[in-house]
Amino acid sequence: MKKKLHFVQNLDSLDIHNENYLSQSSVNLLKIKSLDLPVPEGFIIVPDAYADFLSRDNLSKKITDLLSTIHYERPDSLMQVSNHIKGLISSASLSDAFVTEVTNEYKKMNSTFQSAKVTVGGNEKVIKSIKDLLPTIKSIWVAKFEPSKLLYNHKHHIDSLEKVEAITVLKIINSNKKGSIITSSSEITTNSKLSSNEIKKIQNLASVLKKHFYLPHLASWVIDKNLLYIVKLKPMTNAQQSSLVLIRHGQSEWNAKGLWTGWSDPSLSELGRKQADEAGKMLKDIHFDVAYTSALLRAVQTLNHIKKAKNQPKIPTVSHKALNERDYGALTGKNKWEVEKEFGEKQFLKWRRGWDEPIPHGESLKDVYERVVPYFKDNILPKLKSGKNIIIAAHGNSLRALVKYLENISDSEISKLEIPVGQIHVYKIDEDGNIVGKEIRNQETDKL
Repeated sequence: MKKKLHFVQNLDSLDIHNENYLSQSSVNLLKIKSLDLPVPEGFIIVPDAYADFLSRDNLSKKITDLLSTIHYERPDSLMQVSNHIKGLISSASLSDAFVTEVTNEYKKMNSTFQSAKVTVGGNEKVIKSIKDLLPTIKSIWVAKFEPSKLLYNHKHHIDSLEKVEAITVLKIINSNKKGSIITSSSEITTNSKLSSNEIKKIQNLASVLKKHFYLPHLASWVIDKNLLYIVKLKPMTNAQQSSLVLIRHGQSEWNAKGLWTGWSDPSLSELGRKQADEAGKMLKDIHFDVAYTSALLRAVQTLNHIKKAKNQPKIPTVSHKALNERDYGALTGKNKWEVEKEFGEKQFLKWRRGWDEPIPHGESLKDVYERVVPYFKDNILPKLKSGKNIIIAAHGNSLRALVKYLENISDSEISKLEIPVGQIHVYKIDEDGNIVGKEIRNQETDKL
């Protein structure tokens, strides 16, 4: 019986439904492979490899001790500790078991190709040999401890020793015979001279793809040593793009009283629960693959009501404080309209809708943007690019920050954006992460 690899998995052994730790390129390849279509060979280095590496020579404890010495308000301290940690990782040795597994998997591909592409988090690097691959793996782990990443992890309470993506290693097929074909018409585009047999193979490939994809796709292909491979598959219309739904939670008990809520954690009011139920009915046409909420109860309750109302109770769900409402600091719990009377309309509007207006002991919208957008780009955007439909149930300001990013709204114009409780924004996102359509499904909602 073949021994299962511990640190490395061949693409042939991966399950398309077990993709939480995979890079986006691996997810796309698995979707094609699930249809028994030819793709380049490859393997992934699983997160367990990183955990094993940290366990060697007490490396994890050494890094933890160094992280505890950082004064995050001092750039020199952050830089010094970062450099020390990166030096420790660079000088630490990889285990013999890990090197053996990676080397063996690489050699399986090396007989049929000249080079490979290493991919993690959307970044790619071409390597020419196993001597290049092993240092590249370590450089990816080293990059986790750049000062900017350490600061981000500190602000959002992320453990730098735990969060790691799988590393994808894919064969690069070098051949002059390459091009593309449209699945709907079998129209071939290439600069190479093809034999009649090769043309027939490519056209047969288009026929197979057409059976599995209703709308036209553009398939990039390459022929090497009489073997035909798909290297990319791209839809030619926007009709199959992913949906991103943003919904502000329903009315909370504090919303009903006109109180600044922020990080306080009241439940939905009766009206808020009804608003969430109505939102679920309005979203019955979208099947969600993943759901995200903040860590606050009113957002979680809103999502739960939506799941029930649209009869999709088992949507995989992630709750994270990066999506929390703005921290209103000293204003938390105070009545909004009494604050307006006390401080005047001008100051009130600066606090309520301004971009970088500080609140004592609280956050500005700019602060919210700096935690929401990186989380979205790191955790949600890759899934949207892969075609997944996603709903985010969050808050007025965390969603304003995200909409600012999505729609490229200026610092001055963002003050004009209002997202009432229960309002639904539906975006269509293409495979490059661009917005190709937007609608607001319930314009008539109360502004609180």
